[in-house]
Amino acid sequence: MFVEFDQLVNKRALVSRIMVRAGSRFFSVREATDEELADTANNAPEVRAAILRATTGRWVAFALKDGTSLDYDAQCSVSIPAGLVRLALPRPQCGWWLA
Repeated sequence: MFVEFDQLVNKRALVSRIMVRAGSRFFSVREATDEELADTANNAPEVRAAILRATTGRWVAFALKDGTSLDYDAQCSVSIPAGLVRLALPRPQCGWWLA
């Protein structure tokens, strides 16, 4: 799964808070591996296009933990809890990153 944002995000912190729901089941996620990204990009042209046009640091790709997978036609929802702003990286000011 792939999500793009309009701000820089801390991928690790963000992924730790994402939940996927399919039916009555909830799943935790992990950051997708390079191999999973390549496989998805090769099999889903729309995802490949989104990854190629995405701004560095403003997107995250993730997969279900523990090798869990959903049925091909499963309907699911992805929840990203409120407070995402706190996960954003500091914005540059006058060319310097503020701590």
